[in-house]
Amino acid sequence: MSKDIDELVDSIANLGKYVIKRAVEAAHDVEGRVKPTEKSPEPGAAPKIPTDFCLGEWRLFAAGGSAYRVVAPIRYLPEKDDWLMRIELKDGSSAEFLLSQIHRSPLLQESDPAS
Repeated sequence: MSKDIDELVDSIANLGKYVIKRAVEAAHDVEGRVKPTEKSPEPGAAPKIPTDFCLGEWRLFAAGGSAYRVVAPIRYLPEKDDWLMRIELKDGSSAEFLLSQIHRSPLLQESDPAS
């Protein structure tokens, strides 16, 4: 009788393992097909921090204009939906400039005479 019971226990254990394995495989399959949706931010929530701050880049105020280097983000300006950035001018002084303006400024090329 104990041999029959042992076989029954083994069968139930194997059946349980099989069901768990199939459930995990099904979950992974669904997870691969479902695309996460991006939630809209709640009012007053902190803005999503961009990763395109251009830190360390040298840019020009205009084509052929003075060069400046992007140093760091200072703070988010919700009324403008923009970031205030710290920039460093060629003479070593620092100033504040909007990130949207930085994105519109041309990059300083190595061969530019302004460098």
